[in-house]
Amino acid sequence: MKKLKQIFNILFKSADVPQLYRPQTDETYLIDVQRGSYASTGWVNEATDSGSTPGGEGHGQKTKLFVKPIDILNEIKEAPKLVSLVGLDGKIEILKLKKGLVLQSYAVADITTLIQLLQNRKKYKGSVATFFRQFDTTTKDKIDAVLSKYELVMKSADIFVPEFPDEAVIIMKKYSDAVFKVCKKKPIFYVIATSDNFKEKADKRDPILVATSPFGTYYDILGAWDKEMLLLSEL
Repeated sequence: MKKLKQIFNILFKSADVPQLYRPQTDETYLIDVQRGSYASTGWVNEATDSGSTPGGEGHGQKTKLFVKPIDILNEIKEAPKLVSLVGLDGKIEILKLKKGLVLQSYAVADITTLIQLLQNRKKYKGSVATFFRQFDTTTKDKIDAVLSKYELVMKSADIFVPEFPDEAVIIMKKYSDAVFKVCKKKPIFYVIATSDNFKEKADKRDPILVATSPFGTYYDILGAWDKEMLLLSEL
């Protein structure tokens, strides 16, 4: 009973989350739980995160450092995830029970997403597993840590796409195709860059490109660049 109360407390904190980070309603895309209303805990993170705790933003103001995004890559980068395939059916059934116990719409959406992530893992084998294992990964906590320390932001990659190098566009297309093969949905692409880079007439952009994983509440790092694109396999 105590554990169930803790779960409810986490779920219903969603009312305080800014609209920017509400779960997406477009069902053609993966929902980004980590930037949504539910700081997920439990089985999905059990096999995909590296012991970090969601949240943990610092208090008070401090001067942020100016860096190029590519210079902090090692601060957020983790090895490719070892996706657990143990007891998927049982874990999915428990999540379905939890879903039946909540009424808050964002909580329902997030639990639904966790169920989908575990269902997607049933296809994590063969060429699918080989493809996704090529990417280093990162988590919300690691990203939040660098955003609080440096003059960097994480936003949609849309404004960058027109000037992305060919390598970036190709890997985004391959990643989208691979995700669609798994779950008939599209990934959400983000860039980590300086705030100036999001102004339409910025002269130079050197972001880190990440995408929502279809298997857990983490991000695959697709690449980073300064003067030219550096795929993670080359770093």
